[in-house]
Amino acid sequence: MQNKRNYLYCFCLSLTMVILANVWPNQINAKEKVLVIGQAGDIAVIDNQQSVGPAKNALIQIYDWQWMSWAPKASVSGALVSSQKFDPGVIWAWETTEKGGKTFQRFHVRPGQVHHSGNPITAHDFKYALQRRAAFKRDYLHRFLGSMYKSEFLDEKIKIVDDYTMDVEVKRAMPLYFDLWAQRVYFDSKLMLKNATSDDPWSKKFAAKNDAGAGPYKIEKWSPGVEMVLNRFDKYWGPRPPMDKIIFKVIPDLSSRVLLLKRGEIDVALNLPRRETNSLRNDPNLKILSAPSTNILFIGMNFDQEPFGNKDLRYALSYAFPYDDIIDSLYQGEAQPLNGPIPTTVPGALTKRHYTTDIEKAKKHLDKSGLGNGLELTLTYEVGYPQHKQIAILFAENLKKIGVNLKLQQLPVGQFETGIRKNSLAFFVRESLAWIRTPEYGLLINYQSESSANPTGYSNKSVDPKINEAMLELDDAKRARLTDAAQEIIVEDAAWIWIAQPNFQLAMRKNIIGYIPQNTELHHFWLVDKVE
Repeated sequence: MQNKRNYLYCFCLSLTMVILANVWPNQINAKEKVLVIGQAGDIAVIDNQQSVGPAKNALIQIYDWQWMSWAPKASVSGALVSSQKFDPGVIWAWETTEKGGKTFQRFHVRPGQVHHSGNPITAHDFKYALQRRAAFKRDYLHRFLGSMYKSEFLDEKIKIVDDYTMDVEVKRAMPLYFDLWAQRVYFDSKLMLKNATSDDPWSKKFAAKNDAGAGPYKIEKWSPGVEMVLNRFDKYWGPRPPMDKIIFKVIPDLSSRVLLLKRGEIDVALNLPRRETNSLRNDPNLKILSAPSTNILFIGMNFDQEPFGNKDLRYALSYAFPYDDIIDSLYQGEAQPLNGPIPTTVPGALTKRHYTTDIEKAKKHLDKSGLGNGLELTLTYEVGYPQHKQIAILFAENLKKIGVNLKLQQLPVGQFETGIRKNSLAFFVRESLAWIRTPEYGLLINYQSESSANPTGYSNKSVDPKINEAMLELDDAKRARLTDAAQEIIVEDAAWIWIAQPNFQLAMRKNIIGYIPQNTELHHFWLVDKVE
């Protein structure tokens, strides 16, 4: 009998332990606030200078994204001017100083703050970040950041006064000085230098897979192709994020992302086409955030790759494109017409579309090109953007009317983005978002021949000087004349096929609050909360 009691006791104890082992962790986890995000693509690299596509969604939670933060628009007077007013960030104060006949912008780093590693955040981190960016040949903006033209000049133009103070020599005032400074990622330079090698002086291998940030979240677990789990960084200098964890789940299948969102197994679904997003509007448990955007949807044509150097062919393609069909049927009205190189919502953009759908004009220009008689072209688009595939299909139908056969090519994210950076794609569907809402900035990143963000390698010797002058011109009227003239030339060149401006949209559970759309349209999920 005693043995039986012991047996029962042991059995009950074992059963209790099993129950606790399975239930207790869930009870602990239930107390944690966790935001689960489903996205189409994988997070392959988290280095800001190497990352593409879906990685950005996680990266901006891990790295402190802005040295100073954008505030509402306001005029700013002084030696340096900006189209925006800025609030303190990890750079908590700044002023213009004069020394030895030179002008410097002095930046003060918020003292007593640390990176995820525990290393202190110092002025050395900011100098390192600028030098590293320039070394990666992504310094097209640096020419305008106070005479920091090339990486070899950065060391003499940036002076570390002390661990928390940095001086940057300024050659001249410019309209967007602080706008450009406000969007700089900085790294844990002490950690990065520790992992540098003679073959890899900027720690590319280390930064691709390891956290060197100081942002509101740090990496707890990363399973490539599956998920990335982020934990709140309680020593973050800024406001304490509401969520304990953020989990990014890789869910390539569109229908699965939609279903998991409806079931509540994920809180936010990224990369949803307009049709799917609109179909969720009547679900009482969901909400769709929507706002006008400066994101421009276009088809790029690389003049250096045949046959796109032929201007009449570019005209033919521009007139053959079904512009209104894209807005009406594919985006169901959730997009604005795009008249040219600058978004129509930006002051100074073109007010009328130069190219409209005109099949007869398209045929005439194709005849003039000498490329008719069964011309075959290949249009490339990126995986994870089903709407781009639909655009290609609709375009192909119109091109048949002028005797052009269009083949479609889908590329993985990494391969597509590499092609963009190397200007090796000849004909492709793409979206581009200008983070600063002025004509000169949009023209600089997309059409200035030395810009590393120029997706087609477009180059016109008449355009570059106008863009460069506009970036430095303080007089609004003179700057407008320069950007107007640049736009006219770019449109006459038929540099791109300008399609539309899709509205910003994001689908999420109704109990997610606090999401704030950004100029960048990168998702600052550290600001959101979940209410029960």
